[in-house]
Formats: sequence, structure tokens, C-alpha cells
Amino acid sequence: MNFTQVRQFVSDRINKSDLTKRLYSGISWSLLGSIVSKVLQLLAFIIIARILGKMEYGKIGIIRSTISMFMVFSTMGMGVSATRYISLYKNLSPYKALQVYDFANKVTLMFSLVIGIVLFFASRMLATTSLHDASLSSTLQIGAFALFFLTLTATQTGTLNGFEDFKSIGIQASINGILQLLFIVLGAYFWGIKGAIGGIATAAFFYWIQLHFAIKPNVKKLKTNIVNEDRPNLLSIFVKFSLPSLLASVVFIPVIWWTKTFLIRHAGYGEMAVFDVSEQWYYILLFIPNSISSILLPMLTNTSVEGSKQQYGYLIKINLYINVGVTLILALFAGLLSPFINRLYGKDFTNYLPMIIMLITAVFCAANNVFGQVIASKGKMWIGFGLNCLWAIWLILFSLLFIGRMKLGALGLAYAMLISYFLHSIAQGWVAYKTRI
Repeated sequence: MNFTQVRQFVSDRINKSDLTKRLYSGISWSLLGSIVSKVLQLLAFIIIARILGKMEYGKIGIIRSTISMFMVFSTMGMGVSATRYISLYKNLSPYKALQVYDFANKVTLMFSLVIGIVLFFASRMLATTSLHDASLSSTLQIGAFALFFLTLTATQTGTLNGFEDFKSIGIQASINGILQLLFIVLGAYFWGIKGAIGGIATAAFFYWIQLHFAIKPNVKKLKTNIVNEDRPNLLSIFVKFSLPSLLASVVFIPVIWWTKTFLIRHAGYGEMAVFDVSEQWYYILLFIPNSISSILLPMLTNTSVEGSKQQYGYLIKINLYINVGVTLILALFAGLLSPFINRLYGKDFTNYLPMIIMLITAVFCAANNVFGQVIASKGKMWIGFGLNCLWAIWLILFSLLFIGRMKLGALGLAYAMLISYFLHSIAQGWVAYKTRI
């Protein structure tokens, strides 16, 4: 079979159905944005690790993690809610889709402002009691501005996912990746840790503007198709979907943050830097599964209502194969190159075993992404919350064992992540199988 025949075969498979074309188009644009933005972001943090050194880089890692923890409360689950309900209503009831869009934006704006103010004024207490470094107080205050704009962009991205406007996401993410590289590196070079976090905030501000203009054509299209009908029960949407989504995140990210502060307390910022590098490559491996998952939720939701059970099962199967297969291949390559990868960050980064453990963890998380979206597409978010509670208990217990008792430092946290996610995969996979049926 020559190249022309292969290309024709692939083209025929893609054009076989509208569902396949939607999936292929979504994956293509989403991957474009993810690859460009993640590679440029990775390059930015490699450069600032070499500029600032191991200890200072570890401090940037915990500041970023602290911002992520506060984002759990500021987003209020609006991003994933916008994805699900806009994808559900955009064809069946444009008026309801528009109401969901307005509701998600108002809630996000209110809570991003409130939580940003809380972080700003709680910065000294957090820096002293949790991060064990009072000098980080002013950096956390800069992080409050980053938190505000990152929260807004999270809901905006969820909105574009709901519209299945993956092309806009891909293009805007690529452009913002360039801005991140520029602002973060220049900030670190001239102003150290504060400059790096300020660079993140500045890039987030521009991303908010970019996504605002990307959403406008989709909203305009909704408004042209509106007919008079009853308002959706927005409170019901919040209680049934947004609230459990929020609680699931409340369990997830703050527990990760606590394990990192526990690591700092027992092993110092040097080990935090080692884990942050390992975690960074863990997320690099997951960028394809995460991109596909953001495409999968609106398609699963839409297909469960407007499509057949066979189409629904097909979407799950093909995404599971792609997620796990691609992540496994990338994990093997990254594992072989892990000594070289660590040296990119500077001469002090010599311990690459935590990275290998985190790469293995990424394979289980790739499968978990699909299982989680199956549960979300069926609206079973309270079940997802319960599963995340189990995962949190496992992670805390194994962190106490490997970091606190066995004194394994960054390697101990990597082991705790691996075992907890392995158990989570088994539990969530079983629930997803039962939910699909």
C-alpha cells in the first residue's frame, strides 16, 4: 500500500460519519493548541530553572500549586458545567444554552474576585505557616492577580468546549503559549520569582482578552436562533452538576497542595523542585489525553441525547485506546531520556527516579480521564466526588508513609501518587463501566 492509498484509506475512515469527522477535527485543533502552548510553557520553565537555580525554582512550584488550589474555589465548577450544558442545549434549546453561558460567567466573575481578594490578604499567613518562608508573601499577592484571570479563562475555555469550537481554542492557546514564554522568562530574568509569577499573570490577562473575542461569534449565533421558552433551572444545574464538580476538585487539588507542603516541611524546597520537574513532565504526557477529554465530554453528552448507544460506546472505546496508547509510548520515550531531561534544568537536578515513577502514573491517569468523562457525561458527578474522596484518602495515607515515615522525599510523593492513582483507576473504571450500561 503506497502513501496515496494510505492517505485515501485514512480520509475514507474520517469521512465515514459525522461523529468521526467531529472527533477528528476536534482532536486536530485541540492538539495543535496543546502541543504549541505546552512545549513553549515547558521551555519557559526550563529556562527559569537555569536562571534561578534549584531552590528558587522549588518556590515557584509551590506558588503555582497554591494558585491552583485557590482556583478550585474561584471556578466553582463553572468550566465543566458550561461544557456539559452548552453542548447539551446549543442545538436543542439555544435560549437555555445562552442562559447557562450568562450564569457561568457571572458566577465565575464574582467568585474569582472574592477568592482573589482572600488570597491577597491571606498571603502573609500562608507564606509563614504553610510555605515556611515569609518572603513569599508578596509573591503570593502577585499570584492573586494571576488567579483572577486564570479563573476567568478556565470558564471561557469550558464555554468554547461546549460550543465545540476547538479551532479557536487551538489557535488562541498557541498564541498565548508564545506570550507565556516571553513574559515568564523576561520576568524571571529581571525580577526573579516575583517576575516569573507576574509573567504568568500578564499572560493570563492577555489570554482572557483573546478568549473573550473568540467566544463572541458563538454567542451571536445562539442569539439568532433563540425562540421564546421557559428559563432553565439554573439552581438545579448548580446543585446536580456544578456543586459536585466543585467538591470533587476541592478534594483533588488541595490534597495535592497539602502533600507538597508536607514534602517541603520534611525534605525542603530542593526536593520540591525535583518533584515539580517530575510533575511537569507528567502533565506534558497528559496533554494529549487532557485535550481529547475536553473534546470527549461535549461529544459524549451530545451523543447520549441525540445519538445511539452504539455511537456512545464507540466514542468511549476509541478515546480509551488513543489516550492510553499515546501516553504509554510517550512515557517509554521520556523514561529513557529522563537523565538528559533532568540535566536540562541545571546541574543540581540529578535525581530522575521520581520522574520515571510519575511517567508511569501518567498512564493510569490517561485511562482515568476517559472514565471520568463517562461519569460526567451521564451527570453522575456526586459519584465522581465520592471516588475522588477515596483517592484523597489513599494519597494522604501513602504520603504519610513514604514522605513522613520512610523519608523518601520527592520519590516518596511520586510513589504515593502512583499507588493512589492505580487504585483510583480500578475504582473509577468499574463505575464508568456500570454507568455506561
